Amino acid sequence: MDAKECALFRAFWEALLSLDADETAGRFEASGTVCFGKERSAQGRQAVRREFVRLFSQTAAIRHRPVTMWARDGVVVADADLAFELDGERHVEIPVTTVCWFRGDGIARCEFSFYPESALTAV
Repeated sequence: MDAKECALFRAFWEALLSLDADETAGRFEASGTVCFGKERSAQGRQAVRREFVRLFSQTAAIRHRPVTMWARDGVVVADADLAFELDGERHVEIPVTTVCWFRGDGIARCEFSFYPESALTAV
């Protein structure tokens, strides 16, 4: 495994879990891209920040339990179980695969793939 990219990836997730849009977007290159499934994407650090502001404004808390991680040649692929608290009332658990392509210390592209069919639980 590539230790540098794994450390950068973990720092990205720490920023994401803190619900800090500035810190999260700051992990991206100026022209970086984020994709949430096939429906939403944003390119450029400011657009990426807006996407995280939108997400975090609807989220009271995010927790995640890493399942697996693989890294090679500047790419990190990780599976995790996510738990969201939305609007302070609803709780959603869902598995996610995150793929990040790093260029230097910045994220060039990050894709989140969600798998709600079998594991989505709303309480």
